[in-house]
Amino acid sequence: MTDQQPVGDPESDRRTLLFVTHQPLLAETLAYLFASDNTWDVRVLTDDHPDLPSACRALHPSVVVVDVDSDVVPGLTLLGNIRLALPQAGVVVIGDSSPGLVEAIGFGAHAYLTYDASIEALRDAVDAARAGRTTIDALELGALLDDLRKVEPDEPARPPLSSREAEILRRLAAGESTESIADALGIRVATARKHIQNILKKLGVHSKLQAAAYAVKAGLV
Repeated sequence: MTDQQPVGDPESDRRTLLFVTHQPLLAETLAYLFASDNTWDVRVLTDDHPDLPSACRALHPSVVVVDVDSDVVPGLTLLGNIRLALPQAGVVVIGDSSPGLVEAIGFGAHAYLTYDASIEALRDAVDAARAGRTTIDALELGALLDDLRKVEPDEPARPPLSSREAEILRRLAAGESTESIADALGIRVATARKHIQNILKKLGVHSKLQAAAYAVKAGLV
């Protein structure tokens, strides 16, 4: 498959969505659906591109949808290379099942969807990734936490967390929202958000989900 040109008429205010895949029909179908309302400027690159990271950088995508299929290790290598090339872009992973979920989130993916996901679910995941939010299905979240609990804990957090930050991290890992944490601790929501930002910075992660995963792996919950 050759690299595709933008689907639809180019407009300067449209966002760029990049599909990286080895399945031309899948990519072309999804590209058509996303480009049909002129919201996205859609591009497609094959995953065997001779210089994929450079090609991705040249397109300046807001969001990248990466097809990892069932071959987990090469797929995660591909995902890692894309994250290095595009650290500011949102990334959504599509695979044939969920075994790579833990690894994909660990590599910085904002969402992991299976091939049977609806187009609405994919649209929601892409919009959330563009906003920098990590989304995951509730059932898959339970499986993710179960898998993480089976992994030997890593070394304790490099920078020490305060007692208040540790409590907030435990509550995040339990699935509590920022608002419920603030209410439970008797602090303002803005203060809770500030604590969460400090936790993410100290742990070197980029989302509350990744912080929760860290807490589980470190045996804090």
